[in-house]
Amino acid sequence: MRSRYLFAALVLLHVSGFLFPPEGFAPLIANSVYLPLTLLKMAGLPVYASAEAWGWASPSPFGWAAVILIWGLTWWWVAKLATWAFRRRGATKQGVNGIRG
Repeated sequence: MRSRYLFAALVLLHVSGFLFPPEGFAPLIANSVYLPLTLLKMAGLPVYASAEAWGWASPSPFGWAAVILIWGLTWWWVAKLATWAFRRRGATKQGVNGIRG
């Protein structure tokens, strides 16, 4: 259950950084969209819309779905791994059956 809360917090931070980018983090937020798109484009997937806007190719609906899926899975795995590590750490500190050893 804790992994869901951590996942929600990570997604909320990522989305809030995208919606309200602090000036220093704007390149990082833009790269979090365009890096996965560039890799998928190299694989031959249609991730960019046909029209360019001010020199930037905007993501296609498939591209946006791919970015959301990639980051959703990434943050889910990070949350699961972090909560697993903390649970395991707590179990080893307490020992077997809650008795310190």
